[in-house]
Amino acid sequence: MLEKKPIDFYYFSGTGNTYLIVKIMKDSFEKQGFNVNLKPLVNFLEDEFNDKHIMGIAFPIAALGTYPICWEFLNKLPRTNATQAFMVDTLAEFSGGIIGPVREILRKKGFTTIGAKQIRMPSNYFVEKKREEKNNQIIRAGKKEAQKFVKDIISGNSKWGRMPGFSDLLSFPSKSGNAWKLMRRLASIRLNKQACTKCSLCEEACPVNNIDLEPYPIIKKECQLCQKCVGVCPTEALICAFSKKSASRFFPYRAKGIKAEELID
Repeated sequence: MLEKKPIDFYYFSGTGNTYLIVKIMKDSFEKQGFNVNLKPLVNFLEDEFNDKHIMGIAFPIAALGTYPICWEFLNKLPRTNATQAFMVDTLAEFSGGIIGPVREILRKKGFTTIGAKQIRMPSNYFVEKKREEKNNQIIRAGKKEAQKFVKDIISGNSKWGRMPGFSDLLSFPSKSGNAWKLMRRLASIRLNKQACTKCSLCEEACPVNNIDLEPYPIIKKECQLCQKCVGVCPTEALICAFSKKSASRFFPYRAKGIKAEELID
């Protein structure tokens, strides 16, 4: 059984899928008597890390691994003396390049890895309205998986697997600056000026300070395609698309039940 220590749950969420799962897990833990502190990982300060607490981490899958800002957080974590840690990620299809590499990073820093779970959620790229009912089914299933994962963590039945070599190889693209440059050539965040109110929420929310308001949002060169700006936009003026023409075919995505302001760290 998991000892009832406070849980510091570090998370990153672009369009709300991961945040929704984190909220479900927080509620499930608290119903079992745990105190859970939600902490945006982009605001991580080593001096505030408490190695006497249990650590949870949550983020989306991107490029078979995760976003560079999430890898940076993992690398910034201090060495500990057997601090217990669990991980959950959200994904649309397949990753393969995250569970093993994250486990190795944490173990080298002295953490005790107690469980990892990948939870399928709707894709937030190239969203079509006709998938709405299917997405709702995926979300309902994801919530149940999150609740079961919490039960497994508490009971000691959660697992954290690893595929040596293979998973390390699959994690490489998401850690490579050149790979992200290539992805930015294939897709980018595009603005519908007619819908934009110049509210500046996207500029405020961008985790890498990559948006300037002049007076409309200008997406600069360090975009990680996390779609945080898409998630917080109150008028759906931003979308990730291959081209200006293709942008008209798709719709911005925010996880059902998540408000834009909840995604501002």
